[in-house]
Amino acid sequence: MNSNTLNSTIQSSGRLPGKPLYVFLSLWCVLFLLYLPAVNGGWVSDTTEWLQKIKTQSFRDFVNVQQSRGSVYQFTQVVTFFLFKLFGSNPWPWHLVFITMQAINSTLLYIICKKLFDESGVKNSFAIAAGGVLLFCTCPHISEVIVWKASYHYLQALLMMLAILYCVQQFHYRFRLIYPLIAAIIFLLSSFAHEFFYLSPLFVLTVIIYYRIVLAYDRIIYKKALLYFVLPMFIILLSHFILIRVVSGHFTADLGDEVHQPLSGYLRKPPLYLFHTVFFGRFFSHDTRQKIYDFAVANKGIALVYGLLACVWVYIIFRFRQMTPASKAVVLIFSWLHICIAIVCPVWFPQTLLVNFDRYAYFMLPFIYLLFMFLLVNIKIKEWGITFFIVYAFINVYFTVQVNNYWKQSARVVDHLVHNVPSIDNNKIVLLLNVPGNMNGVPMIGPFLHFSFRQMYNLYNERQINNTTYDVVSYNMSGPNDGAHVNVYNDSLMHVTLNQWGTWWWYGMWGAFSYENEYYKLNMIDLGHWYELILKRPASEYMLLYNVGDQWKVVDWNKKNDDQN
Repeated sequence: MNSNTLNSTIQSSGRLPGKPLYVFLSLWCVLFLLYLPAVNGGWVSDTTEWLQKIKTQSFRDFVNVQQSRGSVYQFTQVVTFFLFKLFGSNPWPWHLVFITMQAINSTLLYIICKKLFDESGVKNSFAIAAGGVLLFCTCPHISEVIVWKASYHYLQALLMMLAILYCVQQFHYRFRLIYPLIAAIIFLLSSFAHEFFYLSPLFVLTVIIYYRIVLAYDRIIYKKALLYFVLPMFIILLSHFILIRVVSGHFTADLGDEVHQPLSGYLRKPPLYLFHTVFFGRFFSHDTRQKIYDFAVANKGIALVYGLLACVWVYIIFRFRQMTPASKAVVLIFSWLHICIAIVCPVWFPQTLLVNFDRYAYFMLPFIYLLFMFLLVNIKIKEWGITFFIVYAFINVYFTVQVNNYWKQSARVVDHLVHNVPSIDNNKIVLLLNVPGNMNGVPMIGPFLHFSFRQMYNLYNERQINNTTYDVVSYNMSGPNDGAHVNVYNDSLMHVTLNQWGTWWWYGMWGAFSYENEYYKLNMIDLGHWYELILKRPASEYMLLYNVGDQWKVVDWNKKNDDQN
């Protein structure tokens, strides 16, 4: 871009594209309606642990709480501290905050991409940008981030990265130093917020290069942008790595030893994430999913996927100079998707159930849908593209409604179980025989090694449980009426059997296993159905509770050799 046209371009390009306020309001209304059934969901696991710490710790201790593998989340802790102080556990203000942040994130992405597409000469730029963010807001893969309050920092991380990108974009139009200053402050704060801030320098660098090489912005702006944006970010990033090394002994936060794994561990995850997100893989039957997983991790599957990907990149590299700016915009979005997938390759991939760990895919989703919209608008027969979009959007909404109903049903079960525990003798040892761990992947009570049912109960009730209490084992509910029944055989031996098949026994985040402690011994006979429990003390010293639906039932030791339902 030469100097004669630079000023006029800056004046025209700085204006916001389209009607962002209308986009925001439309997305907000869609999110509000979609997630209305799940308003009361998400107050489980880490969320309740945070709430307990708010009530028991000082501000300083809460802000500097020790995170896993040395993560530094001080900024997130400050924000959540004040949110908890303002809202407590009232679900409505939390619901409004989360859907508003998601709507803001999507609107910011729309503004940035719409402007890039317009300058690149992309046809139907509004349809691509608006359609992409609409699919992002309606897809079922963001429910964990929207409903589970402990996922707040994912919304915040994307907001901070997009705000930085917006500053970079506006700097190219207005050339004001206030933009790199704001970006540096946001990036510094984000380094104490979430590991996804690692992505920001790469996104910023690709945008600056794009404006120079593809859109031919003046070399002076290019150099100033590198100096004012990229250099400070890499200084902050280097300082962050040094801090993490000093604090935890690791080079990265919250990835820890998972960084050190075989190359195949990294390579198998991108195709699986795309299967889960693009093709709704998490909603396939277990057997079908397993076949695809087995193929993806096999040498043939890896060779096929990455062979095709290599062909795409070879074509891009050799044809890049001849590509139109519109095609290069597609390459930019494609590159952003690669960056987002790369950061989640070290972490654990969820192969079972729904929802659980969907938050890892949160950053890659908008770029998947933008690429999908590029594909649809370029279908020669316009009616086919519109039809495909409507069908895909309908599938999105259908599964989102299904998942949100699980959030609703699970929240109701958790609420009843937490507030309706039978009266307990203070001298009794309490064993909870089948704690609901999740409902089809939607987190519920546990058992989690760091937070028990007793802690959750004491958090929400004035009458406290001070007894020795154990969450013996948990299970996956498939519906709100699931549960178990027991059979007492003698004064120390009993069997606990699930009332339904296919819901499995769990302990923590893994399949349950045999174990023992000073109070009892558990023999896991059938991981999918029943286990044997042997008491190590007289039965009269125990109170054993088992769950059916949203009710606790007390084991009657006088009723032997008969089902207690």
